[in-house]
Amino acid sequence: MRRRNYLQAFAIALALLGLIALYALEFRYFNRMLHASGLVGWSLLAGALIGALLGYRFRHRGEDRVERVQIYLFFIVLTALFMPLFASLSNRLLAMQEPRQVPVEFVKEEGRYANRFGIPEQDTVQADQYFIFFYKDGGIYRIKSESPLYPGKERGDTITIPLQRGLWGYELVSW
Repeated sequence: MRRRNYLQAFAIALALLGLIALYALEFRYFNRMLHASGLVGWSLLAGALIGALLGYRFRHRGEDRVERVQIYLFFIVLTALFMPLFASLSNRLLAMQEPRQVPVEFVKEEGRYANRFGIPEQDTVQADQYFIFFYKDGGIYRIKSESPLYPGKERGDTITIPLQRGLWGYELVSW
């Protein structure tokens, strides 16, 4: 019986590490989604509600009020924490529409150097990420890319970007 408990704990730990790694990989797509904060907000709320329902379902396993509150909090926090990941994955991977080229007004493209260890002591540092700013439907947006996509473009020029509407209606730049 003890061996089975260790195997279950190991499987849960591996699954949790896998979800954390998947979350880290998904941040790349959060940086290319328009209105990503809306998707995150709604998915946090949905996760908390689903967690409360799961807590209600499993509350009988607690022997007193403190354990019942712990069960509720466990499910609410866990589902709210991972629901933005599942919302982003489903929005992106289960999209029904093909990407379409959408004309937008170019603002600027900014190159940046990002290193968690700081700037090296070299004289020149090359940009390793680029932010593209553009106007679409009266709002200004910023998306991230690994290379310069619009060199030579001036503020006010019209560019086209490939947008794909996801399952939940949030648009994602598809490059």
